[in-house]
Amino acid sequence: MESLRSASEIELRHLERNNFFRVLAEVYVDDESLGDRLMQAGLATPYKEGQGGKAWCSK
Repeated sequence: MESLRSASEIELRHLERNNFFRVLAEVYVDDESLGDRLMQAGLATPYKEGQGGKAWCSK
């Protein structure tokens, strides 16, 4: 969280809307993927299309 507060730049890339009109985007903090950082810390898991959450529900 501190890296977000102290970031020089927070950028949303690959913006789109899904079937439920939710905004989907990749978040970059000072040109580094926030998703990658969260996965490395064990705080996120990659989305696997078509599994409807089954990839992470059992964790």
